[in-house]
Formats: sequence, C-alpha cells, structure tokens
Amino acid sequence: METDLVEEIRSWPAANSGCDLPALVSYLTGRLNTPLSEPEVQNAVNWLTARGLARLDGDWLKLTEPDRPELKLYEPLSKRLNNLKFLKNLGIERGTYVFQDTSTGGAPGSGLLSRPDFTLATIRATRFEKALEITTIEVKNRAGANVKAVFDIRAHRRVSHFPYLACPRSRLNPASTDSIRATCRAEDIGLILFDIELDGAGGCEVTGLKIDHKPRRAAPERDLTDKYLVSRLSPENCAALETIRGA
Repeated sequence: METDLVEEIRSWPAANSGCDLPALVSYLTGRLNTPLSEPEVQNAVNWLTARGLARLDGDWLKLTEPDRPELKLYEPLSKRLNNLKFLKNLGIERGTYVFQDTSTGGAPGSGLLSRPDFTLATIRATRFEKALEITTIEVKNRAGANVKAVFDIRAHRRVSHFPYLACPRSRLNPASTDSIRATCRAEDIGLILFDIELDGAGGCEVTGLKIDHKPRRAAPERDLTDKYLVSRLSPENCAALETIRGA
C-alpha cells in the first residue's frame, strides 16, 4: 500500500503545485476507495521527503525533484556510461574503445569548453582502414540543465565526432526537458537523459539512463583530436588506444 500511496501522491497535480496534508488524505482516500489514516499517509510522505521527492513545511506538502552537485554524479554516471549494454546502443563493441573521466586534469589553459566530463575514444576498422571516433559527454545536474548548456556544448565539435549532453529528465517540469530536447535536435547535439535517485541515507544513484538523441557525425580536424586525446587521456589510455585493432 505504501508504494501505491507514493505513486498516487507523485501523480496528483495538486501535490506538484502544493497541498496540505488533510487535503492529501482526503484525495487519497477517494482515489484508492479505502479508508486511510493520517499516519499511513505521513509514512508515504516521509519516504518521499527522505529521497528528495517532496518538501514538507508544517502541513504543507510540495513535490520536488532530487538533485546533486555535478561532482557527485560523475561516479554513478561513469558506471552506467562505461557499460557494454549502454555502449552497444552507441554501436561500440568490447575491446574497441577507451573510456575516461576527463572532468579534471589536462593541459593548462585548454579552456573549460574543451574539457568535456567524459571521453570515449573508439577505433572502427574495415578491412583496409582504421578510423578514430571520439564521443564526448558533458554532464549537467538538474540546476545546470538548460538550453544554454546545449549551446555551450557546440564548442566540443572542435574535438569530438559525437558531442553529448547528459542531464536529468524532469517529471514535474516536462516543458524544461522538452526545450532541451528540441535544442539538442536543432543544434545536433546528442542527448542522454537519466534520473537521480536518493537512497534516504545521503547517497545517490543514477537510473533510467537513455539515449534520447544521437547526433550526426561531426568532422573535427585530425590534429585537434590528437592533441585533445594526448592532453585529456591518461598515458595508459593513450597507449591502450594505440594498440586497438578495431572492429
């Protein structure tokens, strides 16, 4: 029943804009057609607030969406992005790529707009030719996910064949996600959407990772891509990339 209550609360438009607890109890009682006590509803509300899905001010409840600083999202995102099941959606096979968190480090003076948070370098090979393809992923948390972020990522085309934005989707403000999606498609920037889930104990997980838009292949200059990889990847990853035969 608690799960039912949580989902009913999250799907009630009045809870999105804000409501008081007595009104919420009355709504849920009618909606589920069963008598509910205030403590039962309070338990569901406590579950939501502990996970950043609602804010309670006295008896006034308002649904919210969890967020975390971008730095806190890198580790859980890295696990999801550097996963063969996800990479196959990008057409990338085992043994053909190196993946690295490139949010820090690199050559001094390279500029923030040339420092994507994640870099995926892939070698694709035919019978007679090997080709390098770089996919870059810029991460934005909920507070930083907006149309401006999409325009900033256009600078990554200088070094990336496939530049992406990865950001949380919004359930409470779908118009915001729609605006980002429309801009990504208009500017041909890839879009990866995900959800942030808090565990109630201060930790967070990234779930629901999905490629919403795949960009067309850009054509950065070869000397710029080489310089980028040398400046951003570790020596070990550079060496590993040189040994890949491709597929």
